[in-house]
Amino acid sequence: MDVSRAQLTNTGEMVQLIDPAFPWTIDVYLSQGTDRPEIKGLVIWSREADKPVNGATLLALPLRQIASVAASALAGEGEAQLRMLARPRPPGARSWPPEHYVRVARVVAWARRTGRPGGAAGAVADFWGVHYRTARRWIAQAPAPVSDADRP
Repeated sequence: MDVSRAQLTNTGEMVQLIDPAFPWTIDVYLSQGTDRPEIKGLVIWSREADKPVNGATLLALPLRQIASVAASALAGEGEAQLRMLARPRPPGARSWPPEHYVRVARVVAWARRTGRPGGAAGAVADFWGVHYRTARRWIAQAPAPVSDADRP
């Protein structure tokens, strides 16, 4: 599971993570009042009939990262999760992969929805540590942002 790619749903008591490339959905319940996020409940269910949850599924879960992202989502800190989308270009690659522009589109949608100071280009420039003009070029190449209502 790639937590940085996961779509989060915050219900107030639980955070649901759905990674489109990971055929399982994870519901995370955290203990309250601790310094470090601690998972008190974890529900894993398959979105595909032929993909049961097994030991390999459990070993593929980055539990510390899941707990951290869930705690941030429960606290209403959406920026922490989105900053995880800003990854460097893969070593040896001459250009950015298409997934990069999908990540840029997610940051753009969030920045516009929340009214982040500096706007969408400012958020992209800040997250990836690039010049404002580079961020604007990436935004122009990114697919149209998907609204939360359109997400599964």
